Amino acid sequence: MGKVWRYVGFDESNRGFNNYLDIPEIWVAVAALKVDETIVYQNLQKFRSSIDFIEDKPNDYAFLLFSRSDKLIIPKEKKLGIILASLLNHEQINNILDVYIDGIWESNEKEFTQEIISDVTKLTKENVKILDGKGLDSKIKIVNYADIRAYWLFSKKSLEELSNNNHRKELLRDYA
Repeated sequence: MGKVWRYVGFDESNRGFNNYLDIPEIWVAVAALKVDETIVYQNLQKFRSSIDFIEDKPNDYAFLLFSRSDKLIIPKEKKLGIILASLLNHEQINNILDVYIDGIWESNEKEFTQEIISDVTKLTKENVKILDGKGLDSKIKIVNYADIRAYWLFSKKSLEELSNNNHRKELLRDYA
């Protein structure tokens, strides 16, 4: 932590295939070091083995654990915004923020996300850009890094290690 965040990639691990309701989803935001990490490519590799190289990437990141009880408290249309704002809370944010999100989100979800990020970061809504799309984790490096980091945290770290990690953020439940 400590770098200024301008371009942010966002992805999760363990969403959609969690048959064990006691295992939380892991949501990750990764800050790009340079604008080159936001270029669209045709097909970046989604690493699922030999992923420890992500530890050596100097990109700053934040993550949070989204539990079954969080799913019950946070309305679906507010989930994206509350998670992203939570991850950006207390980070040094540039005066313009571009957020690249894997997956296609509803316009009302993106609008709420813009509003809550604006509130948490004190940026104007116009200076918060939300860019979503199917498969961005295999097209844009910074989203790919978020995907790999989320998978690495999910597959390589215990809940105790995750709970004590200094990159972990708390969910801003007051916005629910």
